[in-house]
Amino acid sequence: MMVLLFGQRFTTNPRDYLSEGFTLEDHHVKTRDGHILIVHRIVRTRNYADHNASPSPPCAPSTPIIFQHGLMHSAGVWLANGPRSYPMYLATLGCDVWLGNTRGVYRLHESIKPSNRQYWDWTLTDLGTYDFEAIVLYVEKCTAKKPVFVGHSQGGTQALIGFQVHSDLSQHLSLFVGVCPAYYLRGSIHWIFRLANRFPSVTRLIFGSHGFAPITVWLRYIFPQRLYAAIGVLGVYHIFHWRNTQWPKENMPAFFKFTPEHTSARLVVDWLFSLHKRKIFPSLPSTVPEFSIKNIHCPVAIFAAQEDSVVDCDPLKAELAATSCNVVHWCDLEHYNHMDVLWAADSIDRIGVPLLRLVQTLDSGSH
Repeated sequence: MMVLLFGQRFTTNPRDYLSEGFTLEDHHVKTRDGHILIVHRIVRTRNYADHNASPSPPCAPSTPIIFQHGLMHSAGVWLANGPRSYPMYLATLGCDVWLGNTRGVYRLHESIKPSNRQYWDWTLTDLGTYDFEAIVLYVEKCTAKKPVFVGHSQGGTQALIGFQVHSDLSQHLSLFVGVCPAYYLRGSIHWIFRLANRFPSVTRLIFGSHGFAPITVWLRYIFPQRLYAAIGVLGVYHIFHWRNTQWPKENMPAFFKFTPEHTSARLVVDWLFSLHKRKIFPSLPSTVPEFSIKNIHCPVAIFAAQEDSVVDCDPLKAELAATSCNVVHWCDLEHYNHMDVLWAADSIDRIGVPLLRLVQTLDSGSH
């Protein structure tokens, strides 16, 4: 569905933000608990590949790269900046780019309808235990290569939980990249979060037991797109203190076509509790004694935003240093907030190019 305003179209279809000559392959990935995830793969269109440049330049890394979005986002959030998005930049260079969607985005299950309360009965633990595992193993099977996993915010949290629940899962990755990975948090930064933690029963009553505040998703189809984007900018500034000064103004409506997105009310309650505790506290299976980051057996790279009002990467840096984790790259991004890492006009230079070099190094070491 699209809205036309002032002669410019912004849609909810991530394909519309790809560079010329590219499209998306949709892969249906089934989790062990029955959810069906849509994972996009950026590919060159056949006609473009036949009549233009080679689809894979000689210098392009062959290692697949998975990008996983954060809370209340969908995969399109990575592409909303069009050619300025670093997943698109990497695909243009010939990299094998995949974009994951968590459960809830497309609301598919092998047997349960989204109108059923049971469909929405999942938490942060399930995203790490099932979704992360399913996507990584699927891409590895499709490509016969160990992928790179790039997780933004909750996307990074999913990986950290998955590593702990599945002791050998990190061995199926060639590199884990956390982009503002939500492990340590800066606490309840807005009065509404403190109120929600003080009265959890009221919070559950308000949020419900199905999807979280679905009206916020549907409003983007009702409001004029620039008005909806303006409301979104004001909302994230008021609640999270995220400034939009580094986001290209012409793409602002596109950003809010992919956030907020459908998610579980239980998941949001999980995050409210973690914000209060200033660290994520997933409900792990009884077979896992404690939650830590000691169970990561692949190389690690972290991009930390220095003006992030939600995620605190400094304690994570200290904890990683105290373990045997192989941290191959750490970048403190000055003057970046939690969403600048996706939408800033210079994100290719500050994240995309270093990421390409990391993957090229992996590729050269495997040959």
